[in-house]
Amino acid sequence: MARAPLQIGSIYESVGSWRLRWQLSEIVDSPGFPLHVRLSSLGTSKDVRLFASVVLNDTSRFRLIQQNENVVE
Repeated sequence: MARAPLQIGSIYESVGSWRLRWQLSEIVDSPGFPLHVRLSSLGTSKDVRLFASVVLNDTSRFRLIQQNENVVE
């Protein structure tokens, strides 16, 4: 399965017993480190988490709910 392009504003749902919704709020591209993404919980503005970008394409962790229109390359 092809990876979906990372798009700020896209909505993901965590898979498992706690189905939480997250919005991709930032793409962190630091030289010398793997690409990371910052996800903000749609349930509370205080819950913000940083993940390696490949985690978003792991169907055992997250599933894409809604993709934003603006593609970030």
